[in-house]
Amino acid sequence: MKNKKWSRKHDRCVVCGTMAEKHRANGLCQTCYSRKYRKENKESIQEHNNLPAVVEHRKKRQRKYYINNKESMLAYSKERYTSEQSYAYSLRRKYNISVEDYDNLYNSQSGRCAICGKHQAELNKRLSVDHNHDTGDIRGLLCLSCNVAIGLFGDNIQIVEEVLAYLNRFEK
Repeated sequence: MKNKKWSRKHDRCVVCGTMAEKHRANGLCQTCYSRKYRKENKESIQEHNNLPAVVEHRKKRQRKYYINNKESMLAYSKERYTSEQSYAYSLRRKYNISVEDYDNLYNSQSGRCAICGKHQAELNKRLSVDHNHDTGDIRGLLCLSCNVAIGLFGDNIQIVEEVLAYLNRFEK
């Protein structure tokens, strides 16, 4: 069987070369035409997608999908956000360390916060990785309270010294 030409000039897509998904515009297949259209009309498509009626329709579709697939979505979320694999990915992405590196640091600190000395068993959350925000160097593992305190002081030693002096003035 002889292949039918798409138009007088083209027998295949001029972009990707496929003969499938014929479209009627300028010798492009449906996929290439759609890609070109979306690229050329990006702003008008974004405006359309932000129209209140379109937003409301999208929300209704998402709610309906959630209701029909609630159990599988919850199982997926639970696996994704609580798994050890997710934690390992987070350590690698944020601090460039492995779970083994974390465990070695944990063991070297005897499972205790490097500042206040609370043991992991006394805490609700695992010890946080403390790092220098400028260099990325890992300093140690801290409980949530100590980690937040350092963050609030902005890693500024002068402020920490002033806080210490302030507390010493009122020490009885």
